[in-house]
Order: sequence, then C-alpha cells, then structure tokens
Amino acid sequence: ILHTAVRFGWPDREQTDLSLSKYNELNHQIALDAARESIVLLKNDGQLLPLDKQKLKSVLVVGPNAYPAQPVGGGSGAAIPYSSISIVEGLAHILSNSVKVYYEPGIPSLQELVSGTNFMTEAQGGEPGLKMERFENADFSGSPESTEVVRRINNPGFSWDTLSDWEDVAPLLASTPKTTSRRWTGYYIAKDSGPYEIAVQGPGENNGFRVSIDNKIVFDNWELAKAYQDHVTLELASGPHHVVVEDVQRSHFGGRLRLAIADQKKLVSDRVKAIAAKADAVLIAVGFNRDSEGEGADRAFSLPTGQEALIREIASHNKNAIVAVTSGGAVDAAPWIDRVPAYLQLWYSGEQGGTALAEILFGAVNPSGHLPISFEKQETDNPTFANYYPEPGTKRVSYREGIFVGYRGFEHNQARPLFPFGFGLSYTSFKFANLAVKPNLNSADGSRYLVSFDVTNTGKRPGAEVAQLYISAPDGSIPRAPKELKGFSKAKLRAGETQKVTIPLETRSFAYYDVNEEQWLAPAGHYKVLVGDSSGGIKLTGEVRLEKALMAKP
Repeated sequence: ILHTAVRFGWPDREQTDLSLSKYNELNHQIALDAARESIVLLKNDGQLLPLDKQKLKSVLVVGPNAYPAQPVGGGSGAAIPYSSISIVEGLAHILSNSVKVYYEPGIPSLQELVSGTNFMTEAQGGEPGLKMERFENADFSGSPESTEVVRRINNPGFSWDTLSDWEDVAPLLASTPKTTSRRWTGYYIAKDSGPYEIAVQGPGENNGFRVSIDNKIVFDNWELAKAYQDHVTLELASGPHHVVVEDVQRSHFGGRLRLAIADQKKLVSDRVKAIAAKADAVLIAVGFNRDSEGEGADRAFSLPTGQEALIREIASHNKNAIVAVTSGGAVDAAPWIDRVPAYLQLWYSGEQGGTALAEILFGAVNPSGHLPISFEKQETDNPTFANYYPEPGTKRVSYREGIFVGYRGFEHNQARPLFPFGFGLSYTSFKFANLAVKPNLNSADGSRYLVSFDVTNTGKRPGAEVAQLYISAPDGSIPRAPKELKGFSKAKLRAGETQKVTIPLETRSFAYYDVNEEQWLAPAGHYKVLVGDSSGGIKLTGEVRLEKALMAKP
C-alpha cells in the first residue's frame, strides 16, 4: 500500500482537488446508469413485468430492504454515498400520484427481535435475564472474573464507525490483545409449541462464539468466523428451554454478539397480510445489508431471519408478488421461488438503486443485466463447498476443485445451477443466427480468428442482449473445462433491428498453462465455438481446427 502511495506521489501533495464537486448531477446520472444496467431479471412468469401504471390502483412495498436504502455492503467495500434513493422512494417518485404506494417493513428487524427476546435465570422462580460470567482466558477455567445478570444478549462490540482517524486505530494495532471469554446461561420460555427462529449476530474477525439450546449445539463459530448473521428453525415445545451462549475475544476488533428467539408464526404482521391481499401488486424487498454481509466473515446462504416467511405469506395473499434481492451473490431461493412469478437480483445497487429498480418495474428501462456468476440451487452444489473452510484442526485449505470453479465447476460436476453464468432476462426477445468463423490473415492485434454472428431483436421494444462466446477444447491429457468463456459483446437493438457481432480469438483463447513448459500452450485439434446468451443457453455452434500446437504469449 505504501509503495503504491509513493508511486503516485500521494504523500507529496494535498489530496484535494477543489475543482471537483463531490455532489453533482453528473455523478448521480453515472450511478443511475450503472444501477440500470446491473440489475438482473431472473424470473418473469406470465410476463408480469413490466407493470402497467394504467392498470394499477395500489402497490405495496414490503420488506427490510425497502427502506432505508441499502446501497453498499459492509467492510472496506462500504463506500457510503452522500445520498441514496430507497426502493420505496424510487417507486413513489416514478408513480407520483397515479398509483397509491403503501410501505410496511413486514417483519421485525434483528435488533427488534433481540429486544423482544426475554430470558429467565431459572426454569421456574428465577429472575428476568441470564447469568453472565466473564473469564480472563479462552477455556473458562478457574473462577469467573465477574458475574452479573443481564436482561438479554445484545452487545454492540467494536465498530470502525466510532474511530475518527488513524490516531485512534494505531494504539490498538500496536498493543497485544488480551484473550477473554464470556458465558451466558438461562432459560427461554416458549409460550406455544411450534417452529421458532433462532437468530444470531456474531463478531466476525478473529473472535468466536457458540450457542446451545437444551444441550444441543445450534451455532458453532468458535474457531471460524462463518456468517455474520445466521439463523435456524427449531421445533420447541411450550415451556422452558435451557440456553447457553459462549464467546471468546481474541482481537481488539469485532466483539458484537446478539441473540434472538422468535415464534415463526408471529414474524409477519397481520397488518401487512391485510394490505397485501388488497394491493394490485406487491414488491418484496429482501436480502442483506452492511451488518449481515461484509468482509470480516461470510454470510448465510439463506435469506436473513423471517424473510423467507415474509415471501411465503405475501405470495399466499397476492398472486402478483415480485421479489427483489439485495446481496453480493446467490441466495437460497428454493423455499420460495416457485411461489412468486417475478424475481430480480439487485446486488448492492448504489445510491440510485431505488430509482433504477422502479424504472425497470414499470418499463421505463428494459433490464439487460446478466449474471457474472452461477446461482446454485443449493449451497452444496457450489464447486468449492466441500473444501471451502480449513481442514479440521488446521488453518490449511486444500483447493481440491482445481480449475473447476464457477460455471466450469458446475458443468464438470454435472450440477445444474438454478440460473447459469451469463443468464439474464429482458422484456423483449432475441435471435442468434449466421455464425461464421474465419481466419484473420491480416491481424494487427494478434487475433487468429474472427467469430461473427447476427443478433436480432425479435420483440416489440428496444433492448440489449449480451452475446457470449465460449470455446470447448478437444480431449487431451490435461483436464479442461467443458466450455470456457473467451469473449462477449453487448448489442443494443431497436425492435426488429439486426446487428452483426464480431468477437476475435487469439492463440491464448485456445490455450492452457503448461506447468512443465512454463508456457501457454494451445494443442492441435478441433475446438468447438459456442455462442449464446448464457453458459447454459448456447444458440449457435461452429468449429475451429488448429493444425499444430501453438505457444501463446504470456
């Protein structure tokens, strides 16, 4: 970092250019254009979208990510905008007074669930709260340093937001952290028998925690910082349930720990169900935020606490339910995807995300985003799942998947994803035709072949298609993926328009890295040329033959 700073002369001059405005309309427009193009339409059964303003009287916007805006994830990626447009505000602005917009959170926040979780020190006759013991070690040996009764587990922990500048951080980094641990014990009294959500927010970083209920481990993040927030569903009988929570502090940072237990049947409010039943359409805004998805730990594959229940309940009350997910990647959609007709992936869409989503929902913008990753049906389908975390008792991770990661891994393992790499729907339709693969005899840029084909907008509105070119290598002694992306091009087309797309292939496009020769090698043989709109949507197939093996430039 310091070498980079010196290279660009940052220590030698003031890092402020007064001619640049931090807040201007050009910045907003760039952010809006980025959000428009990044949102991916994943499902649109019955052409529910785009919605027609003229046919709607009311729309309900519901969910924890509807308001306030969630422009960015947590950690060092959290570049906070000066202003952000939430999903509720985006819809309200685009609809003005023509359609009535209702907003409801729909479910309690994690903090609200924590505040509403009551414990007792004994199964019967105790006092409200849990006994908390503090130890000056990591194994709870000896007598506790202190003991007290606390009402609930709701420790805010360390936050970078409390530090004003480097002078606050430097003393922490210079000192040796002192290892401490805490243990909470008590009872949760379930009023009714049935499914309960057990939700936790852990410290991340180098600290750990574990939770047990009725002597069974529910969460165990003692050695590894897995999900910042996690939850499970347990069937609890009415009456007392023994709860033990332990944590260990190994660093200055992190330390947050929150625990909530809630009756799953009571998570979704009756009010929101009633409004959903009367609305013409419902937008369900779910997903993650800075607290639940950041860099100090992973996140759960399932949506956060209560969100699956919210989708199920809304979908049962309104057939025009649209799910919009804010996240940095795939989520477990299996419990609800068949219940809703429309599904959009927002990612973290920045300051103008609310406006961009509203424009797409009502057809002012035709969605054109395509997935840069595969979305798995279940987390065990991911090629890295079996060896993602260190081997037990070590800090060693073996990358046993080799080159078969992402879409290459799904195809190699014959695991069909929920949505393949490169996938994305539009409000119009496209046709691919007239594939041609020709040698590039007069190449000035090193390309050996030119692959050309026509893309036609066969629908009734303007749109953009991302045409993708893959290569399938011949069988050989070196394992190769079934197909490898080698180029793509975004074609923006008017209704009925045809555009010829040309993508070059160079020697490197056919090559793999030979570790013995320490060189990129393109073996002789027949290569398939595959063109389509995703790794799983190949429309055209051609062929290239290399008569002899070629060495590619690094």
